[in-house]
Amino acid sequence: MKRLTLLFQSHRHSVIIFVFLLMFFSQQSLTYGQFDDNFFVTNEFVSDIIKDSNYLYLGGMFNYVGPNTGRGVILDYVTGQYDAGFPKVNGPIYTCISDNNGGWFIGGSFSKVGSQYRNNLAHITSSYVVSSWNPGTNGDVRTLFLDGNTLYVGGAFTIIGGTIRNFAGAVDAINGTVTGWNPDPNGLIWAISAANDAVYIGGQFGVVNNNSNQTPRGNLAKVSKDLGSVLSWQCDVSGYWGTLPFVVYGLQLTNNDSTLYVWGNIGLIGGVTRKGVGRVNTYTSNSVQSWNPNALYSSSTVFAGIVYSVEIAEGDTVFIGGNFTRIRTTSILRNNIAAVTKSGTPTAYSWNPNIYADWYAVTTNYKPEVYTLEIKDSIVYAGGKFNLTGGIRRHNLVAINRSTGLPESWDPHITDSYYNSTNTIVYSLLKSGNGLFVGGSFPSVNGKTRKGLAKIDIQNNILTDWDPQLEVVGGYQPIVEKLALYNSNLYVGGAFDSVNGLPQSTFASIDVNTGLLQNFLPFTDLAPTIEVLKVKNGKLYISGNFSAVGDSIRSRVACIDLNTQQVTAWDLQLPSPSVLYAIAFSDSLIYLSGNFSSIRGTPRNGLAAVDYNFGIPTTWDPNSGNITSGVLDMEVHNNLVYVGGQFDQIGLTTRKCLAAIDFDGNITPWNPIVEQGISITRVWDIDLAGSNLYAGGDFQSVNSTSRKYIASVDAQTGNLNSWNPQILGEVFKIFVDSENQFVYFGGGFTNVDDVANFCFARYLDPSIIIPPSTFQLTVSIGNGWNMVSVPGQHPVDQNVLTWWPGK
Repeated sequence: MKRLTLLFQSHRHSVIIFVFLLMFFSQQSLTYGQFDDNFFVTNEFVSDIIKDSNYLYLGGMFNYVGPNTGRGVILDYVTGQYDAGFPKVNGPIYTCISDNNGGWFIGGSFSKVGSQYRNNLAHITSSYVVSSWNPGTNGDVRTLFLDGNTLYVGGAFTIIGGTIRNFAGAVDAINGTVTGWNPDPNGLIWAISAANDAVYIGGQFGVVNNNSNQTPRGNLAKVSKDLGSVLSWQCDVSGYWGTLPFVVYGLQLTNNDSTLYVWGNIGLIGGVTRKGVGRVNTYTSNSVQSWNPNALYSSSTVFAGIVYSVEIAEGDTVFIGGNFTRIRTTSILRNNIAAVTKSGTPTAYSWNPNIYADWYAVTTNYKPEVYTLEIKDSIVYAGGKFNLTGGIRRHNLVAINRSTGLPESWDPHITDSYYNSTNTIVYSLLKSGNGLFVGGSFPSVNGKTRKGLAKIDIQNNILTDWDPQLEVVGGYQPIVEKLALYNSNLYVGGAFDSVNGLPQSTFASIDVNTGLLQNFLPFTDLAPTIEVLKVKNGKLYISGNFSAVGDSIRSRVACIDLNTQQVTAWDLQLPSPSVLYAIAFSDSLIYLSGNFSSIRGTPRNGLAAVDYNFGIPTTWDPNSGNITSGVLDMEVHNNLVYVGGQFDQIGLTTRKCLAAIDFDGNITPWNPIVEQGISITRVWDIDLAGSNLYAGGDFQSVNSTSRKYIASVDAQTGNLNSWNPQILGEVFKIFVDSENQFVYFGGGFTNVDDVANFCFARYLDPSIIIPPSTFQLTVSIGNGWNMVSVPGQHPVDQNVLTWWPGK
């Protein structure tokens, strides 16, 4: 905290000083940057956020919480900890190679590396500096190969370095200048390998030199190093699974460039059956070697497996990773990773790490696969999409003993995901002197499994060990939709069947210190959904699809005294099948929104106010007979009821997703206009701090000015504030921590301010007026000069003269 030192002269006496403290935000590193890109993220959406002292509680559909690391990290070979100094990459990294000087060339689908904007291609030096080298592409980069000072690039682009190059091009590795190499295939390039006199390209294409001397080549071609002209050598590769977008995933030259390994979604190489992987001679067309690992997808000899990665080790070993269950024959079981001899037919080694996923059984969206392999000393590193290795939990990256096939204790815990597995994959591994480079689509490493609930110590930036372990029957992912807090109890509503192994469905009371399930409302079934949880004056207001709480008949809404655990007389008597969306409180009334048409038999369409004792509706009736399509959140502030949701009018007054209603039920002139949702324009949540109202949802503009998914408007005028986080994806929940000037928000977003940031973020807003606090300080002073230290920031009406009148 900044302080002001006062020097003054006085006679000896004691002075009582009321010191007004204005606390600065705790993260001094954010003084010059509003977005905290080092805070925690989750792997799936966050639906509710609640704060208790120095702790934040998160609820949602996530099963992982960890630090925001970006899509590429350097991991320590011993501890597995990531190096926070490595620049964050804001999009998937598909490929990485060494620059032969301790640094890295990376390719993928990104637009920013560290603080520098780079389109899909970047160079990072060994000291973690993003160099000025910047050719850039207009589409994904999938493969890189460095040959001297020439960097060959393949992918889904049509322009590189401002020059037209369809799917393949080459640039100078020093200055980024585009070379004349232009093989011009008519489809995607996913693999490149260069020999002494030629370059091999693989992917999904049927023609090379497409815009000049068209030459048929089936997914594999040999071209010249200078201009990329097609050479006479030919060995066409046919895909097996026609539903996949490409055929050849990888190429590698060995034996003085006389042998070319070819792998991918393969059924035939040079007209010879090869499933997943094979190798050919480079000096003769269609010269397919007898080496045939024969990766199979199932026990049938018909279905080919997919091979994503091949690592050729010293000695007589080749490691293979991909999506297969058998190797060589149907009787040799190998789940997604295998080792075979380099020589002979080949022979499968007994080495069998068995990489799999237990979520695979309950969701077709999750298929375990190994995308990349790297060997260092006695360790085989495997990255991809999985959560089990040899029956031991390892998430998307594992270190495997090269002799035993067993996973090592090394466990960096890459982000895992039950539903959206495309955001968790490890695509690229590369050993270096700094550590193991890991690139992919994941947002975090070094995190912890947390299913639907998490507790963060925001004073020390620590994810706590608090873990109630919610579960769903059948292994599905639990979801927490609503949270409420009272004393040491956290009230949780969502989709779950047990807490810490004890049966408990839909609603639970959990101790905030121990994480243990509390005996609250026993023998009450509130399944299947909870729509609202709010605590006010020691009472819990709960809404869901229920008809009774304990032995009290309550239609979809109830109020429970938390001190006695008794259902109160407050009873809205909502007609079926009404749903309550939101509750807000003033000193004397409770305000409600939902899809109801009456309260206790009195007509009220979507909005109502009731008393605290019995839920009797008042005359407050903003809709006046008109049905509001959906007020999803409400806040009471300065004698106004602010509402946000999915609506075009309140009563007879046009309002776009935001409105303010006075205590007489009149729609005020306050009118921020929210528009242009990606799916449906709406405001999911609002929160207020001082004169700022924050809104999060699905929208692209407010008052005809760009504001994507989140905005701050003046609560008195409706004018936009300058605070403007750049978010990619919907915001479901906003929580304002006025004491520290932070805005926390959660949702389904993947990017904040061009930085990869998944589903949860905190963002500084210096315009939030920090609530003053006071304490009494007695200072003994004597004759002559005295010095007292007081806060350097203080209310404008407080100064030396007001503290010591006449002194």
